[in-house]
Amino acid sequence: MFIDEARVFLRAGNGGNGCLSFRREKYLPKGGPDGGDGGKGGDVVLLCNENLNDLREYKFQPHRNARNGRPGEGRNKHGADGDDVVLDNELRAEWSRIPHFYRPVYVYHYAT
Repeated sequence: MFIDEARVFLRAGNGGNGCLSFRREKYLPKGGPDGGDGGKGGDVVLLCNENLNDLREYKFQPHRNARNGRPGEGRNKHGADGDDVVLDNELRAEWSRIPHFYRPVYVYHYAT
């Protein structure tokens, strides 16, 4: 079955929250802040692949979400970054955005 058009729902990951923390030790009355930053959210990456010839992969699994970043922790620990989503893209395919939805919807069209 040849599929030449698919609606794909994409979402990049959100960044993690930072941490509000103060250093406390027995003999240091004013330890100061030591909270860590949150991790970066994952990206959506399009990768050209010349071995693809239809859009079957996106027709039956249209939702693709990158992972969120993890929150920071005390002792200046940085949160883990979110994993990226890599989408195989056919060389002659076109992407267009439908702006009328709450969540962005992209139409992936195979241009022959």
